[in-house]
Amino acid sequence: MNNSEPKKIRFGLSIIQGFAGGMLGGYAYLVVCFSQNSERKLDSAISTLPAYLLTFAIAGCLKATFMWCIYRSLGRTLPPLARLLTSTFLSPLVLVLTLLYLESSLLSLFLIPVLCLGIPVSLMVGSSAKPWELFTFGSIAAGEVDHRVGSRNILATIGSLPLRFLGIGIVALLLLSLISGMKPIDSVNQFVAVFLALVFVGAYPAYSAYVTFRSPRKIVLTACGVIFNIPIALIGLYSYGLYKEPQWLREFPLFISAVCGSFLVAWLIFLVARLSVKVNPALYLTISRNKSIADAPNLDHQCLGSRFVEWQQRVA
Repeated sequence: MNNSEPKKIRFGLSIIQGFAGGMLGGYAYLVVCFSQNSERKLDSAISTLPAYLLTFAIAGCLKATFMWCIYRSLGRTLPPLARLLTSTFLSPLVLVLTLLYLESSLLSLFLIPVLCLGIPVSLMVGSSAKPWELFTFGSIAAGEVDHRVGSRNILATIGSLPLRFLGIGIVALLLLSLISGMKPIDSVNQFVAVFLALVFVGAYPAYSAYVTFRSPRKIVLTACGVIFNIPIALIGLYSYGLYKEPQWLREFPLFISAVCGSFLVAWLIFLVARLSVKVNPALYLTISRNKSIADAPNLDHQCLGSRFVEWQQRVA
């Protein structure tokens, strides 16, 4: 977003950014409340998650409207640090001064949701982030210079979404699951063990979601898909075998097997969708000045774009 052009401060984009930032804040507030709850029932947290997301998303839209009015009056947006200071940390400061005469419990009751809502919304509104890109194809590396290209193929885009949302959802679920089963940590070694376990378990779904946004070359993507999913397939088969045994773990092995199977199916759909897309990479032209335009390769002008114009200027 260009800060010097008022016409670039779009109301619709600000509302969408506020909605997305509010949903992030709602999940953050749920995590905080869930970690402070002594019972920590995972099914209860999952059932209340939509209410948190919707409530904070509506509040994010209201906050985005207020921020858009300020940016519109100024004629430009503010840097990220200024957005945090003006619309996030100043609000809790006023709230603190107001609640000094009230009970201290009310301070934490209002301060935590204000911070959870204010920080992501302030970072989103006024930035160049486009939340609808979550539903786009993303990009894939192509060409000799690792140029990234996208695709408007509807089937390829739809084929990328299951793995993307499955990875994001499992990462969010893993965090709540870890909090629900967490016991008091008495030493640094226990903290390191929990942290490493979270990183190890969450690395696969996080990478699965990331690779749908920025995919490597098709050969590398295929190799990664095979290498990373072989252990997942073995874990799924082993978990299903445990489920057939006496159910001393109840339904947990079946859940693990279902998650692994879902990832395998999503990865298969994703690979078929990505590998079937024909990409025309925009090649970087390195033709010297003494060569004519007839020496240039037969390239698609739609893929070249501005680089073709730049090449014409060089040979002129």
